[in-house]
Amino acid sequence: MSEQQPLDLPGPRISRITIGRLHNLGNYEHIRYEVTVELPPGTSPASVLHATEQMLNGLDPKAPYSAHEVLGAQRELAKPAPRMADFVDGRDHYNTPEQRLESANNDRERALKIVNRHNEWRRGRDAAHRRFDELGGTALHRDAKADWDEDEIPF
Repeated sequence: MSEQQPLDLPGPRISRITIGRLHNLGNYEHIRYEVTVELPPGTSPASVLHATEQMLNGLDPKAPYSAHEVLGAQRELAKPAPRMADFVDGRDHYNTPEQRLESANNDRERALKIVNRHNEWRRGRDAAHRRFDELGGTALHRDAKADWDEDEIPF
C-alpha cells in the first residue's frame, strides 16, 4: 500500500471532523456520543467520516432484545434438545407428537437466534467502545425527567 500524498487543491482544506450521534433510550432519556478527529494531510475526509459514523452507530446502547428475552432464550438452550420420545405421552389432545416436536424445535431455533444476535450486538458495541476510547470521544447521558418542574410534567 502506498503512502497517501496531499491533494493539491486550491482553497480551504478539511483538517478536523467533529461528529456526534444521539441514541434515544426511551422514557425521555438519550445518550449522545461525540468525537473530533484530526485529519493528517492527504487523508480522505469522506473515508474518515464514514468510518467514524460506523463507529458511532456501533455504540448503540439499546440491545436488540430485552434482558428478559435473552435470559429466556439462554434457559431454553440450556435444556436438552427435544426428542420425539418427549412428546408421545398423550397429554396433548390437539397436537400430534410430531407437531409438538416441531414446535419445540422452532422454539429452540428462535432462542438460538436471539442469543446469537445479542452476542453479535455486544461484540460490535464493545469494539465500537474501544475505538471510541482510542479516539478520545465524549458521551453525555441526559434524562429529561430530571429537568421537569413537577407542575409541568408533559403527560
